[in-house]
Amino acid sequence: MKFVSIFAAALMAGSPLAHAGYQFQTDLDYTKVNAADTDVHTTTLRHTWFVEPLAHGDEEPWGEAAFLQRSRNYSAAFSHNSLQFNGQPTDANSWSIGSEYMSQGHNFYVAGDFSMLNGDNSLAANAAVGYFVQKNWLVKLDAYHSNLDGAPAQTDYGVSTKAVIPVLGGDYVVLNAAIANFEQGTAHNISADYYMRPWWSVGLAVREAAPGWQQLGDATEIRAQYYLFKRLALRAAFARVDVGAETDNQYSIGAGLRF
Repeated sequence: MKFVSIFAAALMAGSPLAHAGYQFQTDLDYTKVNAADTDVHTTTLRHTWFVEPLAHGDEEPWGEAAFLQRSRNYSAAFSHNSLQFNGQPTDANSWSIGSEYMSQGHNFYVAGDFSMLNGDNSLAANAAVGYFVQKNWLVKLDAYHSNLDGAPAQTDYGVSTKAVIPVLGGDYVVLNAAIANFEQGTAHNISADYYMRPWWSVGLAVREAAPGWQQLGDATEIRAQYYLFKRLALRAAFARVDVGAETDNQYSIGAGLRF
């Protein structure tokens, strides 16, 4: 209830608050997948601190403010995962911390995150080193390390890129692409989000998972995000996801508050 109250307070604050900068963002997201023998529910609460306060610009996509202004940031997240496999329920909580380092003063990029599962010895860590080849175009090398309970540790590598491209005299397209070479196979991700207004985007994402490695396999997703005002964003997505031998629906909803 406290989290809901924060959202309500921001909504009641009105126009003066909406046009100020911000230094924090809190996100709440829920995802549900139903398949013949597997049900997965995940709720994630994430808080991000931007070291330098960010300013909103009406001429740029609001959802990409941190990337466009190259803001250093630190984040922490908590996830509750509920899984039912063949009718057997399992609940687990996981934690993660992460950081991104980038600056308007240079073109280098460094990022990393670490996550662990409560009541288990499983952990994972990701790292990235990149370079802005153009003002709003980042290319990076990625490393993925996993140490699942009862399984040998493995480290895998990939490359990825992100670009924010102006189109049609005021709109933007945000492109993301990644490829990773896991021991079990190669995984690909590609997405495009079109900002028809700075506060409104629609997108399409396609994922080809590494065979036998990721629990949720290949997926095709459509998504949208809309800012009610510059402080509060609502988002939703629908995807067709491979879960084992089945292909089923995945639903996601979320909200983000900046302050």
